[in-house]
Amino acid sequence: MKRRFLVAFLGFTAMLALAVASYAGDVMIKFTNPKSAPHNTYGGFYVGIYLGTVNGVQTEFVCDDFLHDITLGQQWSAVPGSTNPVTGGVEFGPLPLGVPITNPALLSSDLTQQQEYNMITYLADQIFADQDNSHGNWGYLSWAIWSITDHAWDNSTYYTAPVQYDVAQALAHDNNNGDLNVFTPDPNTAGQEFLSTPEASSVLLLGIFLAAGAALLLTKKKLATPELLGDC
Repeated sequence: MKRRFLVAFLGFTAMLALAVASYAGDVMIKFTNPKSAPHNTYGGFYVGIYLGTVNGVQTEFVCDDFLHDITLGQQWSAVPGSTNPVTGGVEFGPLPLGVPITNPALLSSDLTQQQEYNMITYLADQIFADQDNSHGNWGYLSWAIWSITDHAWDNSTYYTAPVQYDVAQALAHDNNNGDLNVFTPDPNTAGQEFLSTPEASSVLLLGIFLAAGAALLLTKKKLATPELLGDC
């Protein structure tokens, strides 16, 4: 019985290890549709929370990429990373192959890539926290993100006072603002950089955890019968 239990336990542990490492290599991102909510467009673009999948697992995203266009149902390969500490492969920031900050309101701040992603996290967290856009700020917050990473600020029609306020608030909170998952498209792949909450990456872990736990309990149940008969 002990040997069987050990085998089951080792299998259970191995499955958890695989789940934890699920974002260790490139992943496949799919953009399904914007989350259904009032006012989920601003300036002719989808804003707020996007719905899609990571390796087939349902996930909610915030887009921090105004530079590239995507369409409903599009999928692409991406490199998973983090906003804190910022991962070297992410798309935006003062890197030789990155997209530098161009917003005049931020140029004098001489921001590091880490500070830039801290600002993005600060704004994206507000979007994730308002799941149904009850405050009506998705458009402003998304445009503020795009005005940090890209050139959305250059559209004076939509770079409104509320957007400028959000950019200023993000700049005032450019320190540690928590951590989000970052999915940066592979260099030769058409797609956008997406952000998700750390809880999103635990969905797969939870699913495997429950499946493995059920299998382990079933094994224990099967072992109980011969043990009651005195088979040790």
